[in-house]
Amino acid sequence: IKRILPEELKLGMFIESAVFEKGEMRSADFVDNVLIDSIKKLKKYQEKGVLKYLYIDTDKFVEIKEEHLKPEKEEEKKPLVVEKVEEIKKPEPEEVEPVPFKEEIKVAVEVKNVAHNVVKDFMENVRLGKDIDTQVVETQASDMVDSVLRNDNALVSLTRIKSFDEYTFNHCVNVTILVTTFAKRLGFNRSRLERLATGSLLHDVGKVKIPDKILNKPGRFTPEERQIVQNHPAFGAEILEKNKLINNESIRLALEHHERLDGTGYPNKLTENELHIDSNIISICDVYDALTSKRVYKPGFPLPKALRIILEKAGTEFKQNLVQTLIKIVGIFPVGSLVELNSGELAIVSEPNENDVANPWIIMITDWRKKILPEPEKVCLGTISAGGKEIIKYHDPNELGIDTDKYLL
Repeated sequence: IKRILPEELKLGMFIESAVFEKGEMRSADFVDNVLIDSIKKLKKYQEKGVLKYLYIDTDKFVEIKEEHLKPEKEEEKKPLVVEKVEEIKKPEPEEVEPVPFKEEIKVAVEVKNVAHNVVKDFMENVRLGKDIDTQVVETQASDMVDSVLRNDNALVSLTRIKSFDEYTFNHCVNVTILVTTFAKRLGFNRSRLERLATGSLLHDVGKVKIPDKILNKPGRFTPEERQIVQNHPAFGAEILEKNKLINNESIRLALEHHERLDGTGYPNKLTENELHIDSNIISICDVYDALTSKRVYKPGFPLPKALRIILEKAGTEFKQNLVQTLIKIVGIFPVGSLVELNSGELAIVSEPNENDVANPWIIMITDWRKKILPEPEKVCLGTISAGGKEIIKYHDPNELGIDTDKYLL
């Protein structure tokens, strides 16, 4: 994948994606296999004031012979004859119908568990010098896309349930869920959702080359150890490049998921003009899940605090509009948040309310004296059974010694 300016576009090139300039805002419009096979198309994408830059797939360049070119008026009547173009077209999947949260959550639990095992298996295979079974990974990515398309709140709610002992596997799955939901909310097509999901599952594969004693070190890294850890994106790209069945998007996500718009990331310190939007999406999701996860060297941050940290980096490290999208995805009251009600009781947000985002489902775990209830009670705020109760503030579950995951499970 190569980034070029509009004036560098030529006949025979394949546009993989294009970035448009709209005043001070930039947006990405993704297109699959757009062959510049006519003068009309060439002029369209070279129109000044519209395109900022675009990405082409150099492997799909097609040489167009002069004798095949027709006047523009005739081009509209007859398709252009080009040299041989080989492309494997997958059958279009059946349209996925939306379903209620309560119905999808049962499927989502199984989808996430299987994805965890898929990541665990290919990580172990790479560690042993074996190839990644791309068909298994792509099939799992497709299943995750199906779940997100049916009801993205279901899988997103499960990202709150962490596995301390198997952080890397769980992290890859959570990032995939968030990235796929991002792509859906931004209107990306099914093909692109599946490629992003595949790349997200694979994005941390380079960590297999980092010694466990460094990855799981309880204290601060030395400068030498930090440099070793920061090599894992490059290691991941190298591993994936050796597998001819891995798509370019997956390699890019592995290489660039720690890059930042302001050039403070690694390994190549890319800046906004050099960084693909896919990479900024996965970097936001990667940071959010890392901040909210418990590690040997830190507890997981409360969800509101993690969002606040990311919000502070909007416009510098992350695109402003993408940060706002993350907030919309996890919700005003993210699943897993420990909250206090106006009655003095403590509760855990357990499920979004798709009809009223300000009144989620909660699990009440204490009475007004903060004494743990023998039997937690699940209610939906804003309903008669909730009795006028509402959320007034957040609490850090680590400070109060409350394991929110136990209640969610």
